[in-house]
Amino acid sequence: MLLSFHLSYVASLESRVEKLEKRLAYARSRKASVAMHDGEEPVEAPDRKDSLATIRAAIHGKAARRREAADVNELVSDFGFLLVSYVSPSGTIS
Repeated sequence: MLLSFHLSYVASLESRVEKLEKRLAYARSRKASVAMHDGEEPVEAPDRKDSLATIRAAIHGKAARRREAADVNELVSDFGFLLVSYVSPSGTIS
């Protein structure tokens, strides 16, 4: 049973690869066709290093905002603890 599952899984993966290869070939032919009709050179894809740098900058910015929010939450929590500690059990400020 395990062998038949494995074989059908491999067959489905091979089928998926074939479909993706056909889609890729079609996309490449469309790109060449569009570039030929525009009378321009094919447009280069943006440099991966630039896009990775943009993604890294976004991740670092998000991390910085999270740290800032955590710091603010900690300060508010500390202030609440101090306020509760300052009020006596009778509800009056001591």
